[in-house]
Amino acid sequence: MFQKDGLAAGTYYIKTNGQSGSEFGVYTLSNTLVTPVQPNDPEPNNIFSQAVVLAENDSTKGHIGYYYNGKTDTTDWYKVTTTSDGIFQIQFNNTGYSDIKVISLYDNDGITLLSSAGVGNGIGGLQKDGLVAGTYFIKIKGQSGSEFGAYTLSDTIIKPLKTNSIKTNCNFSQSELLPTNESQTGQKG
Repeated sequence: MFQKDGLAAGTYYIKTNGQSGSEFGVYTLSNTLVTPVQPNDPEPNNIFSQAVVLAENDSTKGHIGYYYNGKTDTTDWYKVTTTSDGIFQIQFNNTGYSDIKVISLYDNDGITLLSSAGVGNGIGGLQKDGLVAGTYFIKIKGQSGSEFGAYTLSDTIIKPLKTNSIKTNCNFSQSELLPTNESQTGQKG
């Protein structure tokens, strides 16, 4: 009996042969496929320009690290567009069969790293505070080329307690009027 784990969907071949040319006999060949519980993510999404859209405050399921036809799916990218300033939280449930995945949050350019965290088997994640409404990218990658497994990914935007009513006032010429005996809420940084 032998088994091979971490294979993606596809066609595979099994070859049987005797140890030398003079052996003969009868055998029974059978196979069993054990599939991950979660469905796979849409492919290709291996570079940020192919990122799968993930809605704000939503979740998705996927696979990482599975091998087929000479290629391993080592990276998954997701694109989230937020509608408010706040804390960007990413929750990752690694239900895979290997230990470490790396989750990273990138700015709109897909290059500027904002935060990164490793996740072992189980639940983990990261958060980044002080982000304005905009488009961000999430990258999931195995620590090395041999990790694989299924996962659930979710994002949450936690809005600030006070609204930002001040628009652009980076210098005194853009100042907004604050009448006597009134208050104004805003956000900084």
